[in-house]
Amino acid sequence: MIILAVDPGSEKCGLAVLSRTSCFFRQIVSNEDLFKSAESLVTEFGVKVIVMGDGTAMKSAWVILEKLGLELIKVNETNSTLEGRKKYFEEHPPRGLKRMLPEGMRVPGEAFDDYVAELIGRRYFEIFK
Repeated sequence: MIILAVDPGSEKCGLAVLSRTSCFFRQIVSNEDLFKSAESLVTEFGVKVIVMGDGTAMKSAWVILEKLGLELIKVNETNSTLEGRKKYFEEHPPRGLKRMLPEGMRVPGEAFDDYVAELIGRRYFEIFK
């Protein structure tokens, strides 16, 4: 089954399209572009379920995405930002002096909401084995 995972935020949302074994696509979009981007991904990848983190701006994103007519499921996103940051640095290791900073003090140079969305999707698959 292919899902669209969403990390809703106050200004932007992280999106990830994944199956139980693979992540096919990640993207960060503005809240204004959420519906159009989600609609396109649903069509392109044959998404069956939308999974959304239950934190910041979840209610407004829910209202937007329920118009797609797919099943929407809330997932607990406690600590997902910390885990997303860790995953980001696994794929983009710090260089130079930044390597010397303790992990908790490292800050990505770009938004990583898409990594958080992927983790939210993975949590869904852990819950619904």
